Amino acid sequence: MLEPDSSPEIRSAKRIKQEAEHQIVDSLHEPVDHLDLNVPDASGDVGVATCASENQASVPRPASNIVRLSVGGTPYTTTRATLTKYADSMLGAMFSGRYPLETDVDGRVFIDRDGDSFATVLTFLRTGRWLLPSDASLAARVRVEADFYNLPWPDPALQVETVDVVSVLGGHEHKVYAVREWNGNLVSSSHDRTIRVWSPTGQCLATLRGHGEAVVCITVWNDCLVSSALDSTLRVWDQSYACVRTVSFEGQPNGDSTAVLAVWNGRIAAGSWRDGLVRVFNEDMSADRLLTGHHGSVIALTVWNDCLASSGEDSLIRIWNRDYACIRVLKGNTGVVQFLGVWNERLLSAETMMRLWSSEYTCEQVLRGHTDTVLAAC
Repeated sequence: MLEPDSSPEIRSAKRIKQEAEHQIVDSLHEPVDHLDLNVPDASGDVGVATCASENQASVPRPASNIVRLSVGGTPYTTTRATLTKYADSMLGAMFSGRYPLETDVDGRVFIDRDGDSFATVLTFLRTGRWLLPSDASLAARVRVEADFYNLPWPDPALQVETVDVVSVLGGHEHKVYAVREWNGNLVSSSHDRTIRVWSPTGQCLATLRGHGEAVVCITVWNDCLVSSALDSTLRVWDQSYACVRTVSFEGQPNGDSTAVLAVWNGRIAAGSWRDGLVRVFNEDMSADRLLTGHHGSVIALTVWNDCLASSGEDSLIRIWNRDYACIRVLKGNTGVVQFLGVWNERLLSAETMMRLWSSEYTCEQVLRGHTDTVLAAC
């Protein structure tokens, strides 16, 4: 006599069901939009096991940080980190991974909002600044979208920056390292070994050639332009754009390429990238003094309270008086100080954070917010 579950029909149904269960388990290792399995049960009837129906929203796989969007039909591509920068915003909640998201036929996450203004929203998420378009109507729509996404908006008393491109100065063949004003014109130096002079209307008035390597710094001194380059030279250019003097460090003791310049005490101070020295030159470009103390590169120079401030790869800031004596060494920086400046009569130093130093040489305030090295401020 056969056991209750030993008939051929029942055994066949059980085998089919087991194979279907294995198929479901295997499918969990692959992305699946829909999975419908017709599984006979023990009675021979057909049941349906559904993994996802066509009416259910798919959820983007969290393994990738890249997110492809369609905002009102306008395509965008960004990262999950950018969209969740403000966790309390609607976008922060949408892309937290807690909620299902609708996708279009191309697999882009669909957001039924204004696509044109989302470009400005995305720029704010990337930079933390609202750079409003000059079009008043579009700017107003951006404000509406900011409210909808619950993104922080500046205090009404503060002016939101509106940016318009006035002109594009094209001509350098490589990256630009420095920009200065000289005799009412703009001057730029570049890795392409040239210096260009631009009129207020954007016309290139002159191209200054002579350096053999990248021109990394320029400054104005006694109505002349002084440039430093990685060819270990300083060059002085007069108002007719002629090079009237060249100072070379090649072959000199401790000679090295000069990176940063400052006008101080009627003289030119030049800091070196590798030998830790600050050289001071007289008006005729003859060497006057050699300031020692930094280890590694001298990266930034500025004038503060009639003194010269220098920062180096050693994370120290040195203060030099008019007698060329180092009167203070400012410590406490956590990284290499890439920039020195003056703000409200206080010394400003910048690394991944910015510090304000009082005239008593104490750190009064630390400005945080940047996530990477601060290279400049004005």
